Amino acid sequence: MAEYAFASVLVCRIEKGESIMPVGLVLEGGGTRGAYTSGVLDVFSKNQIIFPVVYGISAGACNALSYISGQVGRNFHIFYDYIQDDRYMSVASLRRTGNLFGFDFIFGELSRKLLPFDYKAFFESPVQLKAGTTDLYTGKPLFFGKEEMDERFLPVRASSAMPFVSEIVFYQGHALLDGGCSTSIPLQCSLEDGNSYNVVVLTRDASYRKGGRPEFPAPRFGQSMGNILCLLTLCCAGRRCTIGRSNCAINRKKRGRRF
Repeated sequence: MAEYAFASVLVCRIEKGESIMPVGLVLEGGGTRGAYTSGVLDVFSKNQIIFPVVYGISAGACNALSYISGQVGRNFHIFYDYIQDDRYMSVASLRRTGNLFGFDFIFGELSRKLLPFDYKAFFESPVQLKAGTTDLYTGKPLFFGKEEMDERFLPVRASSAMPFVSEIVFYQGHALLDGGCSTSIPLQCSLEDGNSYNVVVLTRDASYRKGGRPEFPAPRFGQSMGNILCLLTLCCAGRRCTIGRSNCAINRKKRGRRF
C-alpha cells in the first residue's frame, strides 16, 4: 500500500499544479499483448495512481489514450469485444485499406460511436503523452507529444503501423512506421527527459531476449522497397540493442531502489 499512498500524493500535486519529482510511466508495445498493459493501467486508475507523463510504443501508446482520459475498462472492451472483428484487424482490412489494423475504424466509428473516447478529458488532462514512432528517413525513434496531436491521433496510428502490413504515415514532414522497429521499450526517452524514476510495464517475460534474424532479401523487392527493407533490418538490430540497454537500466535502477 506504500506505493499507492506515494502515487496518491503524486496525483494531488499534479492537480494542484505543483512541482513533482520526475516519474515516467513507460509502456512497451506488443500488439495484442497490449491486453496485459490495459489491465495494469486499469488497476492504476482504480487506485488513483496517475503519472505526470506516459511514454508509449505501438499498443502501449494506444492503451495510454484511455488511461489519460480516465476511461477505466475501455481498453479491456476494445480487446475483448472487438479483437475478432474484421473491422478491427483482419486480412480483409489489409486488402481493403492497406492496413492489417483498421485504423479508420479504430479511431473513427469505434472511438466516436461504439466505445466513445473522451477527447475533452484527454486533452485537458495534466498527464502528458509521448507516442513513439520510427522515422523512416533516419531509422531512429521519433516521439510526438500530446500538443502535436488532434482527434485523428496520427502519431499514435503511426506508432502502431507495422511494416509490410500497414501504410506509411506521413506527418509533419516525416515518413513514419511502428515505433517498435526502433525502440520497443521507450525507457531511454524518459531518462533523457529527466525522469530519474520510472515504472516500466512490459508485455514479455523479463527473461525474454530477441534473437537475431536473417537479413531481408532486399534485391527481390526493387530498389525503393529494398532500401526500406535494409533500413528496417538496421532498425531491428538497433531495437535488440535498445532492449538490452533497457534491461540493463532496469536492473541498475532496481539495485539503486529507484523503481
